[in-house]
Amino acid sequence: MTDAAGRNRIARARRRHDDVPVGRCARWHRLGVAAAAGAALLTLVACQSIALAPPGAFDAQAFGVELVRAWSVIPVRTGDGRAARMLTVDGPLLNRLYLFGSLPDGDSLLYLPDRDLPVPTYQPTMTELELVEFVTDSLALADYTDLVTRDVRLESFDGEAGVAFGFSASTAESLNVAGEALLAKTDSGLNLILFIAPSEYYFDAFATDLDAVFASVGAAPP
Repeated sequence: MTDAAGRNRIARARRRHDDVPVGRCARWHRLGVAAAAGAALLTLVACQSIALAPPGAFDAQAFGVELVRAWSVIPVRTGDGRAARMLTVDGPLLNRLYLFGSLPDGDSLLYLPDRDLPVPTYQPTMTELELVEFVTDSLALADYTDLVTRDVRLESFDGEAGVAFGFSASTAESLNVAGEALLAKTDSGLNLILFIAPSEYYFDAFATDLDAVFASVGAAPP
């Protein structure tokens, strides 16, 4: 992709975001690029307003993180209908921070209306590399292509042994994106932090935010 082509695709993403009124009910279908907007691995909770999370401690239910700036908080659901959170500053096509807490055995990151279609599901017996594959296989099913992982490493997640990795991919509109993930198994299920943004400008622009989130993972605030 040329720089000009990338800028054009990002400009179209900005225009789509401007058409979505924050604070009203909005709907995307899959995380990434399904349907026209392509902005959710999961579906939004029907007709709930988009809330604002100020800088500071943020409760992700099973754990807490520290936010450097204000984010819009969009409620989403897992494959089995459990609540999760998607945070964005500039709109889901330009930056998305997913927070999954205590994903149970057999649940998935993807919600598909056709329940007969196979989806990757979490299993407590997964190894670290299998956990990475669980996330990347979910992204591939959400229409990301040319997925390449990098810097797979062991990391702590609130005192639990976890794994972190980066990745690059392309969307159905040939927009190059980059991402980072941090996840760990716990007695109550899988905890996952997943960030995705266009490779050009937006991913690097949120490096400080992502470092703060990863470094601050801890118990949910009271």
